[in-house]
Amino acid sequence: METRARAIKIFESSAFLQCNRECLQIIISSDELPLDEKFIYASLLRWAKHKCTLENIYITDSTEIRKMLGLLIYEIRFPLMSQETFCKVEHDNLLSPEEKIQIMQLLAGKNVENSVF
Repeated sequence: METRARAIKIFESSAFLQCNRECLQIIISSDELPLDEKFIYASLLRWAKHKCTLENIYITDSTEIRKMLGLLIYEIRFPLMSQETFCKVEHDNLLSPEEKIQIMQLLAGKNVENSVF
């Protein structure tokens, strides 16, 4: 089985949902991860929602999911997404308006000082 297929299988597994934040940080920060950012984003959303459920956190909006993700959100390489993909993703409202602007500037090819992405 090829590396990408194995990575997808792992990210789609129930074991992925059991990972702690530190483990996920190591995995998704790797430049060797053969997955696109949209898939990583969706997987982290699934993980955060699962963790909220386990901790009996009722999800009323994106605030709880963002809190659960914490600094993991900055490991997602949003600027590597197409503008079309990012526009779909940003509707989840996990990013602040400032973060969205910063990412849109990066997508447009502008140099953004002190970017967290």
